[in-house]
Amino acid sequence: NNTTYYDGAYVISSKASGATLLTADDALYEKASREIPTLHLKDYKK
Repeated sequence: NNTTYYDGAYVISSKASGATLLTADDALYEKASREIPTLHLKDYKK
C-alpha cells in the first residue's frame, strides 16, 4: 500500500467539500474512485 498522507488528505478534503478529485496518479485514481467522484487528468476536457 503506497498511499501517502497527502493522498489521504486529498481524498478526505474532496469528500468533505463534495468536490470531484482530479488526479494524474493512476494508483490514487483507482483507490479514490471507489469512494468519491474522481477524474483522471488524462480524461479532463476543457
